[in-house]
Amino acid sequence: MPEAVSEPQAEKVQQPSLSVPITDLGLRARARSVLLGVGMNTVGDVLGALEREDKVLTDPQTFAPELLIDLKRQLRRRGYTVPGEPVATASVAPKTSVGDRLRAALQSVAKRQPRKATPPRAKKPRREEKPPREKRPHREKRRRREKESRREKAMPGTGGAAARLGIAKTRLEAARQRPQIATPLPQEAPPKEAKPRRKKARPRIEADWVKKQFARASKDFKAGGWFYGVCAAFAIIGLFLPPFSLGQALANLGGKALRADRPLVFHPDGITLSVGSEFTGDLRVNLDAVPEDDFNQGEGGELMKEAAAALPDYMSVESPVYLLDVSGESAEPVTIEILMPGGAEPWETLDLYTWTGEAWEFVPSELVGEAEAEVLRTQLIDVPSSLALVQTGPVTPTVSALLGEDDIAAGEAVAALDEINPWALILGTAGTFQGDPADLPLPDLAGDWAVMPSLRNWAPGKSVNAGLVSGLINNALDMESHISSILQMCNDHGFAGVEVDYRGLGADDAAAYGDFIEALAGALKAEGLMLSVVLDPPTQTETGWDAGGYDWATIGAHADSVKVRLPEDPRVYADETAVTELLDWTVDRIHRHKVRIVVSSLSLELSEGSLSSLSLEEALAPFGEVVSLDETNQYEVGAEVHLGLAGTVFSVTPQEAIGTYSIDYEVAEGE
Repeated sequence: MPEAVSEPQAEKVQQPSLSVPITDLGLRARARSVLLGVGMNTVGDVLGALEREDKVLTDPQTFAPELLIDLKRQLRRRGYTVPGEPVATASVAPKTSVGDRLRAALQSVAKRQPRKATPPRAKKPRREEKPPREKRPHREKRRRREKESRREKAMPGTGGAAARLGIAKTRLEAARQRPQIATPLPQEAPPKEAKPRRKKARPRIEADWVKKQFARASKDFKAGGWFYGVCAAFAIIGLFLPPFSLGQALANLGGKALRADRPLVFHPDGITLSVGSEFTGDLRVNLDAVPEDDFNQGEGGELMKEAAAALPDYMSVESPVYLLDVSGESAEPVTIEILMPGGAEPWETLDLYTWTGEAWEFVPSELVGEAEAEVLRTQLIDVPSSLALVQTGPVTPTVSALLGEDDIAAGEAVAALDEINPWALILGTAGTFQGDPADLPLPDLAGDWAVMPSLRNWAPGKSVNAGLVSGLINNALDMESHISSILQMCNDHGFAGVEVDYRGLGADDAAAYGDFIEALAGALKAEGLMLSVVLDPPTQTETGWDAGGYDWATIGAHADSVKVRLPEDPRVYADETAVTELLDWTVDRIHRHKVRIVVSSLSLELSEGSLSSLSLEEALAPFGEVVSLDETNQYEVGAEVHLGLAGTVFSVTPQEAIGTYSIDYEVAEGE
């Protein structure tokens, strides 16, 4: 009895949980950023979007096709059924007995029939070649035979022998009288000669021909032909210059378009370029990326090898090195966003840099976005050819101090300084100074510090003269004269550079002041001198920070150091958030190693809402003199003494948040 064969049954595949976060799927950074940005946080949200063909996943401008393919692959790997694809079922192969398999094999052999032998095909006999025809006798020979035949007929009748003898004799005599003509043998037809293939004539460049051409060109040049050659050269060069810009036009043929109607270009490794709807430019963009590991191992081409070798010790690349090839013209900024990589913490010290081919340069940027979708954003008109996220480590700090006319530089304190900024020079008219550089206060001791005098448009207790600075930076002649005076002062007195502390400018002067700092920094650098710029803290508003007439990014790009004067009110530091936000805003725009914080070492007195500086002696005066609390002023040796202060101090409270103390005391009326 044959064994029963069970039919295969489909097993239903059970799907995993739909509440799994999409961050656990191992998606690319760009895909994860897009999904989280539109609220798709779990696998269930993604499957629902795929089933209803959500535009977020089907639009190639928003979600690239390769990202969608990777998303479906990750879902299938984890056992999820992707909408629109056949449901995977587990089938069971039917079981068959050994007898059934043997019978099937015998039937297969029986069906095989031997093939009949096919007789060989008879070969066709070859055609025999006919011998060539002999040529016909010559016409002259034929005429001679006909003439002899007519002569025999005309002879008189004789006996047969005599007749034959006469004919023979006649023929013999005739043969002796005429020259013998050899009968031509039949000849074979000569083979046909192949006609030579005609070739197009090509000019042969020979040494003599080249010499003739050079001689002719030289003759034409001497005769005035050079004029036409120069005109042709200028015409060709003109094609590559505006307004034609042939080279730029050829370059624009490649890459993806970036303009108002195509506002987004991205690379799957985590970089996006975008423009607004009011963007009037037309750019072409090519994006590429060198993986972080390849860059750190010196791979990725000769350019990347040079960049890796030039990376300072305190910097480490924490993202792919993005290569940007942007062609076209635009006077409007392009927004660039780079997804924050995992494992690059702390993000507070992660900065954006570009490799110029000679050095690594800081690029201003800011951290924006929400958790799981944070990006480093920058807006640039001139897009660099490369960008990378770099973790910045600490360096040896620099300490400097102001030195006024009444200040005394103590020996131990001065020894700890790297820079001294004596101040007594005030900006005058037409780019001049009030004061003599030779009278600037300097320490009595010699040291290794750099002397950089402070140039100001203000003095303590007097108003700020912002008009002088505004007139200076908006007048090319005055600005040039001012820069020349600074250079001459540094060279004459051996200063290492200058510190510029010009206050009170409005927003209208921001661009002009940035140009002034750029020009001054370039002139000082050419002489091996340094520039330090002092800035007041920006004002915090509802929408951010207002820096007034100072472009911090431009100033930070050209100055050797930027000194930020922090608020003097100690109550500000009780709220750590305010100061932290100010410092974050600062290092977003200025290289963090260039930033120096300006704080006062003096005490402050807060009275009726106003602040005033106090020396250490003035700050301790409210404690009064030390007095005895006992009724006697005479004590025996070893006796216990009770002492106190005769001042008006009520309390001393430690301020742990700012690392100091606050003192409450009473003052007399009128003080």
